[in-house]
This record gives sequence, C-alpha cells and structure tokens, in this order.
Amino acid sequence: MAGLNLPKGTSMNHTIDSLKRLTAAVEEQEGIKGIIGIAGVDILSDTPQSDAGILYVALEEWDEREKAQASLDSIMEQTDDTAKRIVSEAEVFLVNPPSIYGLSSTGGISMYLQDVTGHTDEELLAVVQEVTAAMEEREELAQVEPEFSVAFPYMDFSVDEDKVKEMGVSLADVYQTMQVNFGGEEVNNFTRFGQVHKVVLQGDAPYRIGSGALDYLFVRNEAGRMCLWQRWCRPQNPPALSI
Repeated sequence: MAGLNLPKGTSMNHTIDSLKRLTAAVEEQEGIKGIIGIAGVDILSDTPQSDAGILYVALEEWDEREKAQASLDSIMEQTDDTAKRIVSEAEVFLVNPPSIYGLSSTGGISMYLQDVTGHTDEELLAVVQEVTAAMEEREELAQVEPEFSVAFPYMDFSVDEDKVKEMGVSLADVYQTMQVNFGGEEVNNFTRFGQVHKVVLQGDAPYRIGSGALDYLFVRNEAGRMCLWQRWCRPQNPPALSI
C-alpha cells in the first residue's frame, strides 16, 4: 500500500491527476500485477480528504518474482524513488500491511493527545511537535506521523446583511454568488458515449484564489445595477485545523 498526501487544501482534481501519474509509473516496474487508486481518503486517519489518496498495489505470484529486483523490499524501494520523481510535491509513504488482522493498516499503533486545560491550537501544536520529536528518538519506532495541523488553508467571509438590504440586493443572490464562484454548483447532467457527465458551474482558478477574488464578484440589485460584492463582505483568515 502507498499513501499520498499533497499540500493541505489541494483540490480533488489535482489529487486524482497525481494518483494517475504515480500509478502509471509504478505499473511499469517489474513484479507489479495491478494497482487500484482511491483519491480523497487519508491512509492513516481513514478520513475523507481532498488532498490525500491511497494506492493498493497487487504483486505477481511468488514463483513469478524470482529476480532480486522483483522482491518486496526492492519494489518498495523502487516505488519510493518513483514517487519522489513523479509527484515531488507530495509526501508518499509505503507500508506493508500486517499479516495479523487488527494491527491497523500500517502495522503500528495509534496515539491520541487530548488537551483538557484549554490551550490554544498553536500551543497544542507545539506540544504535538514536542511529543513527536521525542517518539522519533525511540529505536523501537520506525516512523511517526502526526495528523494534527493548523496550516489548513481556510477563509471566513463575514457578510453585512443590513448593508446588503440597504443596497436592494437579495441575500439569496449574495450567498449563491459566493457558492457558485468559490465552491461550485452542479447545473445538470448529460450522457455521452454511455457515460453520465456532470456540468458544474464554478469560477476559474485565478478568480477564486484568495480574498482578491472578491474584486471580480458583482450582484445585480432590484434596480438592475451591478453592485460590487466586496462592499458588504469582510474576508478573514483564521487558523484552521486538520485532524
């Protein structure tokens, strides 16, 4: 198995593309029978994340892998080198699933650190980093992967609804404009060559990155005038958790 983690906040489309490129490269290695890739799932926490993915790698039968380069250790080493070359922006780690059911997907242990004294997220992160560093010094532990982070990209939009009403703009139009431009909205489906395709309306990437994207948003008021969306919106960048 191989777990892939791209920078926090990476879109699902980019994750799928990275998985496809890595799958195509690994399949060319000797001793590989087939690969199944699943985007949107973190291998350690088993939670849905758009910036993570899993590769389930099936090997050929034992008697068909007689060469040294087709051994398990060699395949894992080659795959690690391939990942660093093909998806250099991602963190890819390989695991050999344990033979005993119930020892987690990586054959290790899980540890939960709980704050019961009301520390801030940044203070808790410092404790997590300190504990992780201490665990990495233990000879019994081969690898320690913390899942706690406060660097997840996040933006909070505060809308002055009173000002919106004063300008004669519908609140529904305000929030729908934000939803369509930043989050996307499914319009309909169409069938082609026996497959169903979704039609999603969304702002192009350069026009929905950062608070500067508000300069391109307008909403029509009751009088038919186009009003700048930024006039009633205050963007903020509070810290966001990824657990």
